Amino acid sequence: MLNYEEDDDNHFEYSSLLGSFLADFSDAMICAEYSEGFQSARIGGLAAEITDGLAGDYEKAAAIERFFWESGYQYDAAGDFIEANMDIEHFIFESRSGTCGHFATAMALMARSIGLNARYVEGFTSAEINEDGLYVIRAGNSHAFVQVYMPFYGWVTFDPTVPRSEASGSPFRVLTEISFAIFVCFSILILLGLAAYLLYTRFIMEKLFIRKAEKSSGSRGIILIYGKVLKLARHKLDLNNVSSAELLRAVNGKYGLDISIITTRFERAFFGNESVSQEEKNEALEMYKQLYSRR
Repeated sequence: MLNYEEDDDNHFEYSSLLGSFLADFSDAMICAEYSEGFQSARIGGLAAEITDGLAGDYEKAAAIERFFWESGYQYDAAGDFIEANMDIEHFIFESRSGTCGHFATAMALMARSIGLNARYVEGFTSAEINEDGLYVIRAGNSHAFVQVYMPFYGWVTFDPTVPRSEASGSPFRVLTEISFAIFVCFSILILLGLAAYLLYTRFIMEKLFIRKAEKSSGSRGIILIYGKVLKLARHKLDLNNVSSAELLRAVNGKYGLDISIITTRFERAFFGNESVSQEEKNEALEMYKQLYSRR
């Protein structure tokens, strides 16, 4: 008996995952539209310098995050060193001291300047746990972060705010690196599995074709072999609707093989309605195997 309740739960779970993915993608597209209007030569130039030579979006975002951690910036929770009406360029290039809001805004703008879908977000962070094992969130735990959209993964959180002391750090940084590392490893395994599957499938299909050609009659077998040669020519030589003479010249020019025993025997069987012996078919099949090994 089918458990419809369980099926409904699974359907709800899959629908929720798909909905979450589509929502993240939609948010990223909106973020990209807002990013198009951003212009700051100084901020853009600095971001480009920091990420020079890096290819991946995650590597670029992480490099911008590390820039604030490693370039002498200071966290100023009380705002003692923040000038009135200080703009974000002044924070980045002059004062180098600010609140988490300054750090997150600076990183978001730098990320957007190099084409990353980045957004400024606010929330809370806490490492305090009460007797019941629950996290304690206080007003002083409010914090600003940056999220960067990674294709096929979603929004990844970054925390460019420098720690208040050498011993402190960002728990989000550790969790992000672990989760993203797991995602990368999982993706690599999927790609390797897919590649292995495709190679195995090609190997099996080729074996099945050889077996079919071997068991076919001479005339039927030569027609099958010629068809496979045509298919190979379409994929490897970009040839379509060619005559047997044109196919012969193209294969000879590309692979240095004379496949005339295939083309001439095909013409005899297909156009001349002449019979092809098993021996002739087997010779053509051996020629095809040589061609296939050189593709």
